[in-house]
Amino acid sequence: MKNFILILLIVPSLLSSQSVDTTLVLDDIMLYSDRISMPFLEDSRSIEVIRAEEIAKIPARDVAGILQFATGVDIRQRGPHGVQADIGIRGGGFEQTLILINGLKMTDPQTGHHVMNLPISPENIERIEIIKGPAARIYGQNAFAGVVNIITKVPDELKGTIHFKGGQNQLLGMGLEMSLPSKLTDQYLSINRNVSEGYRYNTDYDITNFIYQNQFVVSGAETSLFAGFTEREFGANGFYASPNFRDQYEEVQTSIVGLQSKILRGAWIIKPKVYWRRNQDEYIFVRSNPSLYRNMHIGNNLGAEVNTSYINDLGTTGLGIEFRNENLVSTNLGTRKRQLVSAYVEQRLDYGKFSLTPGISFQYFTDFGPHFFYGADASYNFSRNFMLYGSVGTTYRVPSYTDRFYTDPANEGNADLKPETALTSEIGVKRLGRNFNLQLAAFRRIGNDLIDWTRDTLVSPKWTPVNLNRVPVNGFEASLSVNLGYISGLSILGYQKINYTYIDAVIESSDAAESRYLLENLRHQLTYLGSFNAQYFYANITYRYLDRVNLNDYQLLDVRLSKQFKRFKAFVDINNVFDEEYKETNLVPMPGRWIVIGTSFKMY
Repeated sequence: MKNFILILLIVPSLLSSQSVDTTLVLDDIMLYSDRISMPFLEDSRSIEVIRAEEIAKIPARDVAGILQFATGVDIRQRGPHGVQADIGIRGGGFEQTLILINGLKMTDPQTGHHVMNLPISPENIERIEIIKGPAARIYGQNAFAGVVNIITKVPDELKGTIHFKGGQNQLLGMGLEMSLPSKLTDQYLSINRNVSEGYRYNTDYDITNFIYQNQFVVSGAETSLFAGFTEREFGANGFYASPNFRDQYEEVQTSIVGLQSKILRGAWIIKPKVYWRRNQDEYIFVRSNPSLYRNMHIGNNLGAEVNTSYINDLGTTGLGIEFRNENLVSTNLGTRKRQLVSAYVEQRLDYGKFSLTPGISFQYFTDFGPHFFYGADASYNFSRNFMLYGSVGTTYRVPSYTDRFYTDPANEGNADLKPETALTSEIGVKRLGRNFNLQLAAFRRIGNDLIDWTRDTLVSPKWTPVNLNRVPVNGFEASLSVNLGYISGLSILGYQKINYTYIDAVIESSDAAESRYLLENLRHQLTYLGSFNAQYFYANITYRYLDRVNLNDYQLLDVRLSKQFKRFKAFVDINNVFDEEYKETNLVPMPGRWIVIGTSFKMY
């Protein structure tokens, strides 16, 4: 903490004043929704929006690195720079967060470890919407603790940008983004590749991301096509089972293709959608000897949805139906398939300053039968920018195929697992303005039959997943962002943001001697992002203090220095400035200080 304070004292003294480069404009954002869409200022849920302007200030080179600075979001990495990361929200596990790209579901039937295999680079993102709390009645299963929806850019003007970067550990990167608008269609193309020899033995990586988008109008319907592909090849030193397994290796390919439209018919808005997600995962226990032990998993999700909203005298009615086919072919898990049918109904009711949105959804899994989710959001607007809100709802998560069927010398799945359930409630206030935003929330989630891999070495040396009886999670979070330059009149003090989350979780009943995943949440999480304006460059400083219940606490300081010219931009990132030793899981030491230099050039 002393190091953090020292940096804050030194950096401003080195800078000379220039105009402030940012405001906190959020009132013009229409949040993505398949059914009832609302402006950010009017939505009755706990939502955090990370805009492209804020993303540009964070010294991160992947989506996981960006999300580390969101309130209540826990990123647990085994490899840096997007190699492999798990995500949790408000104490939830890596199987309990739903990831979307433009509303397309990245659910993986094999394991939640793959949901962050995203073809997205920071330069592609328009904004990230993080919906916290009970979201299953809106988005379905896996939205257990929350939802992250990544909205990508499709510029309507001709643009072309090329990026280069290099740094320690033989890191090299190159990227290209192009937008090609015309009278009939807006197209966007991006390709990025990043490689490194790694920061210790067998942690090298080679990551390629590709996306293509096309927006056009067909018979009056606004239509969009999204296609993305990512390939990751990496040394997995100690990633799984034991830190002693130093020679593991993995290759992952993930692709997503989706086509969706928006049709206006009087008071009705109709949104059909089809998508396909494929994930291929090859795991090799000893990199130099693949024949010793190798797993290959290929999963395919095919989905179709029709969602509608209808404006009426009471407010807005939302209706939806979804069908998804999940298929997995695996050398370890066997050949598995199931179907899912879902239906959704919700109604927003507006009574002056008070609004209420009750809803219910039905889901039928062919291997687990029917289940209903229910819940409601409510809010009272004291003014246009100041709201008191609350929500309550049930959530649900079916076991992954890895939970049920995986087997190796150290692990044994459990085919008899039951789905997880929870009742979640929340109350909060938010004050949103042009140059000052404040959000406070208290939440509680009572989980039943939560799944964790456990073992009792006196009985068996193998890890086995079991349903735990009851796991309550209580917490509090606060987020403050402000444009100090505007308020104080000192243009040197630009955008400042600070977040804090406290979580108290406990397993009330368990016979297990050891737990692998369930209680690895952050107890305290403090993050800071400061943007300082100089005469010759910008200085962006990020700080994180993290106290995880099963590991030593640690603090990290990152710095980005950048200079913007007319068409050219240069930056220097210094991650982990004070070379802190830390782990985000109980297996893998994370990198020490890592310096990266980069440039970008606007071709036109």
